[in-house]
Amino acid sequence: SEAAKPRPQAPAPFVTRAEKAPLGEEEFLKRLAGHAEASGLHYREHDLQAFHLAVKCTDITVAGGMPGVGKSSLARIYAEALAGDDAGGPRRLLTVDVSPSWTEPQDIMGMVNLLDRRYEQAPAGLFAHLASAQQEHAAAGDNAGMAIIILDEMNLAQPEHYLAGFIQALERQQPRLLPVFDPSALQPDDPLQQFSTLKLPPTLRFIGTVNFDETTRPLSARLKDRAAIIDLTRARHTAAQPRTAAAAGGQPARLADFKRWRTPEAAPVEVAKMMDALDEPLSAMGCPITPRRGAALEMMVGASRAVCSPEQALDIAIMTRVLPSIRGLDRTPVRQAAKRLAEAMSAGGTKLKESRRTLVALVAQAEADWGGLGDED
Repeated sequence: SEAAKPRPQAPAPFVTRAEKAPLGEEEFLKRLAGHAEASGLHYREHDLQAFHLAVKCTDITVAGGMPGVGKSSLARIYAEALAGDDAGGPRRLLTVDVSPSWTEPQDIMGMVNLLDRRYEQAPAGLFAHLASAQQEHAAAGDNAGMAIIILDEMNLAQPEHYLAGFIQALERQQPRLLPVFDPSALQPDDPLQQFSTLKLPPTLRFIGTVNFDETTRPLSARLKDRAAIIDLTRARHTAAQPRTAAAAGGQPARLADFKRWRTPEAAPVEVAKMMDALDEPLSAMGCPITPRRGAALEMMVGASRAVCSPEQALDIAIMTRVLPSIRGLDRTPVRQAAKRLAEAMSAGGTKLKESRRTLVALVAQAEADWGGLGDED
């Protein structure tokens, strides 16, 4: 009966720590590395730097690779390092196991039951997580903690379908509004009325994991253009026996810390010249440094001062924001442009080691697959 159904409850906001002392970025990176070791996980320093730089500068970060390289573990320990010794930290991390059946945003968020005039949240828990983060940011502002959502095996379904509303909202200036349901469809006194349109707070970060194998769907060009994609396939990650570690310790990272960490500085002239030199071969390959990509590269390089050198940051930025969008290596002109790009990456004493190594491997694989067959239309 209607009377037997429990009354809907509004999600509670995340609890904000009163502590407001700044957290140094170098201190956080040491904490992240130490927490990884304590968890029985071993990553290259470069991979930890790249992951942190991507997450702090990008709304959606994707960790990819073959199964077992530590993608989900890296996302989890990063969220735990952000939480520090905050007892409420575990609430700020939501892990969503993506289902191959998802085709639209309602599959991950929920929908209105028109007969009962109630909003039925999807089992993933995303709606409540977003509502809690929204309320905390509204009350605490820059003192709010970071809210992390891990989309595990996000390409089991097509991300640009079930994340369509998020991709659009995240591109907008604040407030980033996400329509969820028609408020008139609910009872007038329903406490969920206030969340019919969610405000995605700047504390929010999505981290997706993808397997590069035949069991999953390829990422779309639209998503690649908007996300930072870190390929862990060749990472020297040696998972000893992963284990549950104690809390990472230390004060939690807040939005104020992230804002300070990502305040950009002007890129050195040498780095700016390198970006200009890369644009010609990239344009010939069909993935020029567009205004969106250029802004992403400049942000990552400018916000790298406490993480790595500007040159290393550009290497990471090219790896995560440009190389994933390369296509057409089955065509000889594109492979030739890729070789010119590899030469530009090592010209003038500037060595973009990681991105050049990856590009050379991609070209070599394409040569093996297509070199003797001629161009493919």
